[in-house]
Amino acid sequence: MESRMEMRQVLVKNFHLVSYNRFDSRGEDDDDDKREDSLAERSVRNIDTGGDTSWSRYYRLAAVCLTLLCVLLISAVLVLWVKFNNLTTENTDLQTHYSKLLLAHRTGYENMTFDRDQLQTNYNNLIVERDQLQTNYKNLIVERDQLQTNYKNLIVERDRLQMNYNNLTIERDRLQTSYNNLTINIDWLQTSYNNLTVERDRIQMNSNKLTVKIDQLQSSYNNLTVERDRLQTSYNNLTTERDQLQTSYNNLTVERDRLQTSYNNLTTERDQLQNSYNNLTVERGRLQTSYNNLTMVREKDQEKCKELTNKLETLQTNYSTMANQKDQLQKERDVLRNRLEELAAQGREGWVYFSPNLYFISTEKKSWTEGRQDCKKNGAELVTIKTKEEQEFLVQQLGSDKAWIGLNDRNTEGTWKWVDGTALTTAYWVPGEPNDMDNEDCAEIWGFPDKQGWNDRPCNGKVRWICEKPSQTLP
Repeated sequence: MESRMEMRQVLVKNFHLVSYNRFDSRGEDDDDDKREDSLAERSVRNIDTGGDTSWSRYYRLAAVCLTLLCVLLISAVLVLWVKFNNLTTENTDLQTHYSKLLLAHRTGYENMTFDRDQLQTNYNNLIVERDQLQTNYKNLIVERDQLQTNYKNLIVERDRLQMNYNNLTIERDRLQTSYNNLTINIDWLQTSYNNLTVERDRIQMNSNKLTVKIDQLQSSYNNLTVERDRLQTSYNNLTTERDQLQTSYNNLTVERDRLQTSYNNLTTERDQLQNSYNNLTVERGRLQTSYNNLTMVREKDQEKCKELTNKLETLQTNYSTMANQKDQLQKERDVLRNRLEELAAQGREGWVYFSPNLYFISTEKKSWTEGRQDCKKNGAELVTIKTKEEQEFLVQQLGSDKAWIGLNDRNTEGTWKWVDGTALTTAYWVPGEPNDMDNEDCAEIWGFPDKQGWNDRPCNGKVRWICEKPSQTLP
């Protein structure tokens, strides 16, 4: 741009020199006048040429800029789509893990604690990464709006500068250089964003390096912020330079007006300038047509951007739904783990779980009353058997032995009641029992291979006993 300015200054000096010589040598021969006219005409033509292709390139680059903005939106949509697929996969994995936990709840207590911490860490990291991606996306939208605003300002500036030929040429070259710099910086930003996308995919493939790579993404984002500030500084410098050039142009205009009053032989130059102005009018019409075409292309691109925005909102809604489902599954998983931890603690004390209660078979032998008192000390009661499944479960757990259950007819002979006061409805007596021999008012359960069922027995007999209590958290 500096070389072009120097060339124009030389041309203006030549033009002044020719005009001055013509003023001082009005009496010389016509050959000298013709040579001076030819020199001035070549100077003007040198100023005329060289701008046609620059303006067409300017509009093409403006169209490329709008296309790049749409590409940025498409990239953001693709990123959210990949994120949506990852969440879907993670949702399926969590459901599979939930089913396995139900099958292996007696053996995986310690491993489940480790898995819970690891899943929580991964989930927190995913939340942080999602927030960073959303912040980057918003920053890109803001930067796109700034670029569109700058583009509109350049269009207004171009229309104003078309009112004067010399000022139009200078401002056009400056805007061309500025736009090229902006295009290079946008390409660099796009490359940096693509690198960030590749880095994020590598982060998802290797969770062990997640923290280090997130720091790299943060550093890249800070670099983007510094680069944006640098672009803003460059734009401000270009604005200052434009003001300086405007001042120089005003000075040249004053000088031109002063010289205009001194030279009466500029009629021929005026006609040539008129021809140049006519050519510029034709060029302006062509540029207006190109601008209209670019406006149509921009409107089509805006429609595509709106469609992409709608798709982006749909993906965001799906992402939120999947995130809510994931939170629900994690809550259910935590509830299950708490239940399993309680079950493990009870199991270590000798309690056995059979939905929905816990059962304890003593190793000592005591009377029916003593056994019941021991159950109460542990917040339980002698077992009440209401279903066939519960009966079979207790026989299996007892083995070839016998134990007290919470059934007796102490109050009314022959009227058997459970310790909770409910009457006996379904019984599993051994054949021939109860027979009430020797005041047998309490019931015991047998687990012998040849005799499995209930038997009445004196309450002061010494046998094992079975306690039962409800699980407060297990279903």
